[in-house]
Formats: sequence, structure tokens, C-alpha cells
Amino acid sequence: MASNPTSRKKFIDSSIILARSFNFHGLDLYWTYPKSNSDMINLEILIKEWRSAIILEAKSSSKQALLLSLAVYYKPKINGTLNYPSKSLAKSLDWINLMAYNFTSPNLSRVTRPHAALLDQDSGKNISGSAGIEDWIKSGIPSKRIVLGLPFFGYAWRLLNRKNHDLNAPARGPIGGGDGSKGYKEISEFCVRATITFDADIVGNYCYLGTTWINFDEFNTIFTKVAFAKKKGLLGYFAWHVGVDNKWTLSQEG
Repeated sequence: MASNPTSRKKFIDSSIILARSFNFHGLDLYWTYPKSNSDMINLEILIKEWRSAIILEAKSSSKQALLLSLAVYYKPKINGTLNYPSKSLAKSLDWINLMAYNFTSPNLSRVTRPHAALLDQDSGKNISGSAGIEDWIKSGIPSKRIVLGLPFFGYAWRLLNRKNHDLNAPARGPIGGGDGSKGYKEISEFCVRATITFDADIVGNYCYLGTTWINFDEFNTIFTKVAFAKKKGLLGYFAWHVGVDNKWTLSQEG
């Protein structure tokens, strides 16, 4: 869609019509993630044209202009190689929704790791929500246009040794099918029987029972992240996603 002028226009026009018909306040683009320089160029063009169309529609309808936001990788450079057009986005977007989660998963690491830490676990690697925020600000996005993402999910790892259950404990993949991702309700039901730890050094939680180890955000982590967002002057915060707070069950492993 984004690479073709005709399809871009159809998408933009239809999105505005849809937003107005349901009295939405605005529109959010969820593109996870651009995979090439061409994708980034097309993203920049799409956002510019979208903003222009929103301005024209507001003038013709005499209504307040729709808001426009974009969900983005936690850093302005995807996987350290592909740059978002940050300065251009800052001119066209009302804010960015920074997805400060999914840094890792049981399928990507053979040791337990935090997938949404606010602070860096490993000095110098800058894999954290705070590092992402700083990088986005340096790239040209003002702090007041950044919305911090909070995960309503976590990941379940299968420990190699139930007695070794801290961060960086050896593991052998995910619990259950897929990537081991679990919704918050599922996690909270499991953690009633498990040992829960809050790690203030990274600002994150994990719980363990038998050979099951789950990292997630509990109240104390959310509270600390919200306080951090306020201190940094961010626009706000959002949860991804509310739907995983009311379903699923998790059986004990090992």
C-alpha cells in the first residue's frame, strides 16, 4: 500500500472517512516494522501525505483536525541498522507510541532475560525502555511527543535447573507453544502459586515455580515506569494490549 501513490491515497481517504463516521479523535498507524530503506522512505511519504489530507479535511469540514500517531520500534534505529526518518516524523505526527517491550523472547535467547526492562541489564548494550527514549529524543522527537508502551503480557521460559531461577539463568526455550508469550491474567493466576521478584536494577518482575520462569510487569514496575515517564516529560503511556488481561490459563510445568 505505502509504495503506490494510488493505494496510499485510497488508504488515507478511507481512514479519514472511517474516523469521522465513528467520531474518533484520530488515527494510529501500526507498522511493525519497516524492513528496508525503501520501506522507511515510503513510511515518510505516507505520513506526510496523511497529515496533509488531515489538514485539508479539517478545513473543509470545519472540524478539529484528527490526531495522527505512529507505533514505533523502541529505538529510532531498527536492529541497529535501519533509521526512522525522525525529524520528518516529528513534523507530521502528534506523537509516537514507543513499543518498549519485546526486546527478547525464549526463542531468541537460551538464558532468561527481561523483555521490557526500563533500565539496562547489561552496561553498554542499551537494551531498555529508558535507552530507547533517550535515543528517540536525540533523533529529533521531543519528549512531549513520546508515549511509553507498557506490556500487559510476558514470556514463559523453561529453566534447565529449577534451582537456578534468577536473570540470566540457563533455559531451553518457551513454555507452551509459539514464543512463550502469556497474557497478564494468565500470568497473575500462575504467580499466585509462584515466587515473585521485583528487580529494581532493571525495573521489571519475574516469577518462578518448578522449571517455569516468567518475566512481566507487575504493579510496582508499572508504577515506576509511569513515574519515569512523568519525570522525563513524556506525553503519556499506553498498554499493549488490554485484551490479554481477561483470558487464557497456564498449567504448571515441571
